[in-house]
Amino acid sequence: MIRKSTFLSLLFLSYISGFAQNAVDYINPIIGATTDQAQGEGKTFPGAATPLGLVQLSPDTITGGDNGSGYSYTHSSIQGFSFTHMSGVGWYGDLGNFEVMPTCGDLKTSSGSPTLSVSPVDGIYMIGSPLFNKAIIHMPNSDKIFTIIANNQSQKNLYIQSALLNRHSLNRCYLTHKEITQGGILMFEMGPVPNKNWGLNN
Repeated sequence: MIRKSTFLSLLFLSYISGFAQNAVDYINPIIGATTDQAQGEGKTFPGAATPLGLVQLSPDTITGGDNGSGYSYTHSSIQGFSFTHMSGVGWYGDLGNFEVMPTCGDLKTSSGSPTLSVSPVDGIYMIGSPLFNKAIIHMPNSDKIFTIIANNQSQKNLYIQSALLNRHSLNRCYLTHKEITQGGILMFEMGPVPNKNWGLNN
């Protein structure tokens, strides 16, 4: 015979299961990830980290100054990605982070400015060398599909020689959010040496 407490527990679990979602639906990594006082000034970073972990990978918008965590949702550009962050006020991010940023074209050693025209925050995505032969992205709540094909991709052929977006020549190092979400085919030709004439129309 089922005890009354067990029965009530099962009844409660069956009741809340009707409202249950995936655990990820309850996660908002942007909560507190800002230096804006109107939004709480939490100064946290949105990257994944284990408790007391040695690596806290996350993007940086502006390091130093009053941007303690290195990231603020209200900033309009991303300066790079680094492996060490600390949440909360009182730390200015000035401890010598080594930042990494995907890029193409000539190497630039300055971090630029918050008014950069190419920014993931603005729905513009930089193109890097694909490490796969083919990838398919299914758009949520839509039947649109965006396919990426890298012809001749191998451990030797790491460099983009040319690109076609929906059969039209693409000579820039970024895609817009709209170009991806409306579906299509992005096709790369890969080769063993960089093509310094590709990606110049930025």
